[in-house]
Order: sequence, then structure tokens, then C-alpha cells
Amino acid sequence: MGTGKTTLGRLLAERLVWPFEDLDTTIERAEGSRILRIFLEKGEAHFRELERRALAAAAAQPGRAIIAGGGGTFCAPENRAVMQRTGITVWIDQPFERIWSRREELSALRPLLRGEQDFRALYDERAPLYGLATLHLAVGDRGLPEALQELMRLLAGWCG
Repeated sequence: MGTGKTTLGRLLAERLVWPFEDLDTTIERAEGSRILRIFLEKGEAHFRELERRALAAAAAQPGRAIIAGGGGTFCAPENRAVMQRTGITVWIDQPFERIWSRREELSALRPLLRGEQDFRALYDERAPLYGLATLHLAVGDRGLPEALQELMRLLAGWCG
């Protein structure tokens, strides 16, 4: 959550000249409602089912694409299996402090971005699952151009 999946995904898709899909945007369009509102009105379980369906539909499309999932998408074993079976998964590893420093900008759109202690617990809970991704992009202090360049290098190494 808040690591730059959408931004970096769009840049990568442009570089590769592949389609790009953000699952949160897909869900918002289909539901006619923002993610935060879906969480508040229908609950996280309902949102996770919408997310599962959106991922399954995206993964079933022919051809290549860059798909940005939400912060919890990869945490569900069923979603993780779909992602690992149909593509290359990337953990965009941002330090907690960097994400937390952007909390004002992120909070209006992220229903699970609560107090620092709760968010730290969520971050710590999810990190081992993210570690199951095919590739690990440690962003650190890199800006977008450098992160994209490193991602391209990782992908080239993986794809040969």
C-alpha cells in the first residue's frame, strides 16, 4: 500500500508498450464507487471478493499486460497462486518510514491506513508474504526513474 505500484506499473507499461490495468480502478469503475466507500459500506470481505474477481478476469485476458493490484491482493493465497501462475510478480519494497511519511496524501484513498501502530503491524504482517514474489525491487531512496531502471534490469535478468 502506497509503494508506487500504480505509478511504476504505468511507467513500465509505457516502456514495454503493454496495456496497464490497476485493479482498484477496475473495481471502482465496475462498482461506481470509491474503494474507501466500498470498504465502509460493504466491508473488507466484499471488497476482497471484488478484487479476486477483477484479478481473475485480468489474468484470463490473452497477451501481456502490467497489472497493479492493491496492497492486500497478493496476500490472499488464491490471488497469489493466480498471479504466480500467469505472470511475474514484483514486490516493490519501500521502507515503512517512506510510506508513512506520505500518509496525508494516501489516507483519503486507503481504507487500511489508520494510526501508525496499526499500519506498522499491517506492514510487518504483509512483508513476509510480499517476499514470496518472483522479483524483489528494493526501492530505498531511489526516485522513479532509478526504480524503473532497476525494475527493467531485474526483469531482463529473469526473462533472459
